[in-house]
Amino acid sequence: MPVSPPGGPGHSIAGMATLATLMVLMLLMSMVALLSARVVQGEQMGSEALVQGHQRQSLQESGLDWGLQLLNSPHLDADCRPGTGTGPAFGDSLTHMDERGHRLVRAPWQGLPFPCAVDDGTWRCQCPPGVPPASSPTPGPSHARTFTDRLARFSLEFQGKERPEASAWHRRTLRLLVQSCAEGQSPCELPGTAASSPLPPTGQAQLVVLASALAQAPGSALTSASTVDLRGLSGTQAGLALPPDPDSAWVLQAGADVLGAEAHIQGPPGGTPGTLVRRKEAELALAPNAFFRRYFGLLPSQYHERSGLSVLDCRGVADCSPALGARIRSGQSWLWVLGPLQLRSPLVLGSRDSPLLILCDSALDIDTPLQLHGLIYSHGAARMHASGGVLRIDGALLSAGAVTLAGQVQIVHDAPLIRRLSDLRGSWVRLPGGWIP
Repeated sequence: MPVSPPGGPGHSIAGMATLATLMVLMLLMSMVALLSARVVQGEQMGSEALVQGHQRQSLQESGLDWGLQLLNSPHLDADCRPGTGTGPAFGDSLTHMDERGHRLVRAPWQGLPFPCAVDDGTWRCQCPPGVPPASSPTPGPSHARTFTDRLARFSLEFQGKERPEASAWHRRTLRLLVQSCAEGQSPCELPGTAASSPLPPTGQAQLVVLASALAQAPGSALTSASTVDLRGLSGTQAGLALPPDPDSAWVLQAGADVLGAEAHIQGPPGGTPGTLVRRKEAELALAPNAFFRRYFGLLPSQYHERSGLSVLDCRGVADCSPALGARIRSGQSWLWVLGPLQLRSPLVLGSRDSPLLILCDSALDIDTPLQLHGLIYSHGAARMHASGGVLRIDGALLSAGAVTLAGQVQIVHDAPLIRRLSDLRGSWVRLPGGWIP
């Protein structure tokens, strides 16, 4: 058989076939490499998107927690952060309440988000432009803000009953809306949301509700776990009264004996002291902590830690009237007093629109003219005496110890005022089932 010499036509054909095979293999390898690169790039992009998604979710949760802290804060400082002073509660500055107990956001705050950003590991938050504590803005369209600095940030907005879809909300309810941008995201848009606008698809919302400071409203002008002595009351401008109300039944309730009630009890027409006073009631003859828990839902040691509760130290103070008056004038309406609480100077405390809840962890001793709208509680004995003027409480008095009233003391049970107090005072918490992604 003839053999082609080296360099002949056979070798040329074989070389061309080999070259073609190599080119095909290189092409396939290039395609595989390209495909692998695209897969890796896709995985990287997916991983980055997943990381940013988790970061946005974390930012939104942080925003919701910060919103609750703001609502429970005594006031905002100059940098619009939760303050530590004694200014008015931010929740009261932010909202007002309609006649049914529903919360509405005040016009200057509607549609205006709080922007917050992290830079060098430090979070910095700001009030919406022009709103308190700086000044109140003129209500207008929602503000849309765009950021290009690629910083991680979120915005917080408060929404109330003024929104159309809020018709099914519970009483004492608000909604927190948080929008966020992950680190590196640009541009970052955090628009405000008008009351008539739907929720943005990139935000997270949470309903929060005011857990009332009062678990059970007292149905009497005076309720005591122990003895009540009214024998020292004056013949005029003194006594206990119960206006007609479906939530009221007795003028006075006590876990022990009641002395001198016959001449100082006034109730709805047809009532007599015998039908308006409950004496020696076993359900009221409780130890102080159990009595406190009956009306406030927690033990004193637990209640003392509630968010939004302002603490005033009156221990060893002969007359705490100036300190108490100053604290209330600063805007505080829910106070825990470290006692005994002794008041010796005339005071006017609270109003029908803004009733007070004052809780004294020890004895209560008032010997001065006083006008109080709200509820006052004594964890020990309560003594009230007024001779140079009238000591009047519109609301109720609760005492875990014995009560002694003397002079011109008037206690008038005001059920509508107590209901308003229940709607206004308390701690903001997340409402179960109120989360919206």
